[in-house]
Amino acid sequence: MKEIVLIMGYIAAGKSTTVKSYVAMGYKRLNRDEMGGNLDQLNKKLEEAIKSGEEKLVLDNTYGTKENRKAVRDIDKKYGYQVRCI
Repeated sequence: MKEIVLIMGYIAAGKSTTVKSYVAMGYKRLNRDEMGGNLDQLNKKLEEAIKSGEEKLVLDNTYGTKENRKAVRDIDKKYGYQVRCI
């Protein structure tokens, strides 16, 4: 199954700790703090990862609003990924 998992939450809410279990299961982590930039730039990296063949991705960034999550939802529809928010 092709899947994108969004780990959402406030700063210091444990997102990075939660994402470790997904990485251990073979998910590729995309993290704005590690990559630098903003959510729009991260979404471009997400699309690049999908195009390169990644099927399991986990993003642990602050997606506090529906609008922030919309770009990811648009990407998942375009490529047929299931998106799960935690």
